[in-house]
Amino acid sequence: MFQHSIPEAGIQIPEGTVKPEENTYNAVIREIEEETGLKNVDVEATCTRLLGK
Repeated sequence: MFQHSIPEAGIQIPEGTVKPEENTYNAVIREIEEETGLKNVDVEATCTRLLGK
């Protein structure tokens, strides 16, 4: 999840499919790495910061 540099694009969320042998959290981490190249992302902190919750 990241804030796009073009304001009209809003918050972007990498997407993908959960593989049968992986849990949802690991799928989120894998998709972030595959689609953005980012590593060691703190998913909870990022969501909290972007969504303000």
